[in-house]
Amino acid sequence: MTRIVFAGGGTGGHLYPGIAIARALKRIDSSIEPFFVGALRGIERDVLPKTEFPHLLLDLHPLYRRAVWKNWLTTAGAFGAWRRLGAMVREERPALVVGTGGYAAGLMLAYAVGHRIAIVQQAGDSLPGLTARTFSRWSLEIYLNFPEAALGCEKVIAFERAEDCSACRGTGAAGGAAGLITCTRCAGEGVIRKKAGFLSARRECLGCGGTGEVPRVRCELCEGAGLVDKQREYRVRVPPGATGGTTQRIPKQGSPGRRGGPAGDLHVIVRVRPHPIFGRDGDVLTCDVAVSAVEAALGIELDVPLLDGEVRMRIPPGTQPGSVFRLRGRGFPPGAGLPRGDAHVRIAVETPVNLSDDARGLLERLGGLLGDEALPRRRAYREAARGAPARASERGGES
Repeated sequence: MTRIVFAGGGTGGHLYPGIAIARALKRIDSSIEPFFVGALRGIERDVLPKTEFPHLLLDLHPLYRRAVWKNWLTTAGAFGAWRRLGAMVREERPALVVGTGGYAAGLMLAYAVGHRIAIVQQAGDSLPGLTARTFSRWSLEIYLNFPEAALGCEKVIAFERAEDCSACRGTGAAGGAAGLITCTRCAGEGVIRKKAGFLSARRECLGCGGTGEVPRVRCELCEGAGLVDKQREYRVRVPPGATGGTTQRIPKQGSPGRRGGPAGDLHVIVRVRPHPIFGRDGDVLTCDVAVSAVEAALGIELDVPLLDGEVRMRIPPGTQPGSVFRLRGRGFPPGAGLPRGDAHVRIAVETPVNLSDDARGLLERLGGLLGDEALPRRRAYREAARGAPARASERGGES
């Protein structure tokens, strides 16, 4: 089973496309199990209970821009919802979070990013909202080999970025700004007002995206969107000692602002591929070296691979499994101007398998020649084991 969480609701423009996508995925692959997260104050409160999907409704408040003193409700609701999201993630273990916009999407995406769960965004608005603009930064990842992340490197990334259409200058109208007319839905105000008795509410106009203007004739190149996707390349420098989840911020290389607004930032997440023999513990490099029982008993000199080359190392006679040897200054660089950490070489003694008859005979002969003096740890164990039944019977007699 693959659990996919859809988060969002709002006025329905966020929720209904998410439900349609969930049903389509379910038809394509029956192993996909959608799960919805919404807000009690949104349309999802009425819609989700009527669907076939399991769901979680959070007691969330909006950001109060005028009555700012009410934002304590927003903060308190977010803390409680965060705990409920944590319990849901531990139980459902989602492989992907799809954000569709709205209060619930923002919090769910933040939790997913913080816990390294993959995210995807689906926005149904003509202009992206706060949630989409904020979390679209986490949409690009690069994968590094272990030595590249440890010593630093440069990577060329290729990605598609939406840019203002050159034909309409980002307006979406044929002829540019001269081809815009007043939106008839909102009468050019950019918002829709509704009254219910003494109460009034306002929301962004979905027809013009809050601008108050719409194209008279849509631009043929961008089909009225005002944006076109263009392929871009950028060279990213990863500093030494990068860990998985490290974020590189590239200013003004993200999504562009609409109609001349400044571009956002591009955030590149670093993922480090696991290495068969290297590991990391802070700024300490760990390296597992396998030797045979004969080599551990007699000692050996061998070349140990490290991040920046090999080092000749002597394993003394009688080395035990799990012994750790420290190499100063051959680990990870913790930061600019600071000394490098150490490398810890851990010895793994490999027991031979698939023995030939001759090899088995030699080992049996060797076992007969090795006494307690050659195997002190075995001798100590046997002495302790012989005394264990006697101590156990003494305790039984006392009781």
